[in-house]
Amino acid sequence: MLAGVSGGPDSTALLSVLASLVTDIGFTLLACDVENGIRPPAEREADRAAVQALCAGFGVPLDVRTIPEGGCEREAREGGRSLEDVARRRRLEALAGAADAAGAGFIALGHTRDDHRETVLMRALQGAGARGLGGIAAQRGRFVRPLLAASRAEVTAHLAAGGHLDQDGRQLQQRVGRCVEAARFDVDHDRQEAAEAVPDTVAGLGCAHPVTSFQAIVPPARSGTSSSAPNG
Repeated sequence: MLAGVSGGPDSTALLSVLASLVTDIGFTLLACDVENGIRPPAEREADRAAVQALCAGFGVPLDVRTIPEGGCEREAREGGRSLEDVARRRRLEALAGAADAAGAGFIALGHTRDDHRETVLMRALQGAGARGLGGIAAQRGRFVRPLLAASRAEVTAHLAAGGHLDQDGRQLQQRVGRCVEAARFDVDHDRQEAAEAVPDTVAGLGCAHPVTSFQAIVPPARSGTSSSAPNG
């Protein structure tokens, strides 16, 4: 699993809780920081150093992706779109690229319940229809939002406690764990169904030795932590 980390409170808490679940659930975790080229260079460098220190503290490999300076502004201007929308889309594309390079199955984002409510309110004011009022999805494709059931106050409390898993922290951990497990189950279920269909398909093609093992079509986990996150 690849976690999108910006150094803000939400993504910091997300990385903290995910790191605490790696051994219990059994998945590989890495992080990606996307610099959008909008903020002043000094701010970017300070935030990048903070994210690097954060990931090093958790022992999580970090991939840093950089959007060329001025790229978001130019695209927003030429396309008649808001800078915020362009920066968001470019960040998601960069995270997807990092996940592809690492072989990560999921990309975790740090949105909370407060973000969900704010999105619903904003869309309601903009006159969105029923679909738009659905707010932020807990999972859309490979993107998952494990903190969506948690409030920003819970996230802040977790950080104020130094990331220690007191009673409130364990509740946050359990919520994140359930989200991770649910996402993995959906993908494993889809893969298993596809694998079970292979023998009949191969036999129908007249092959002498049809594939009968799920492991035969799913490559084993690759070793190493710096560039791969299999099944994550």
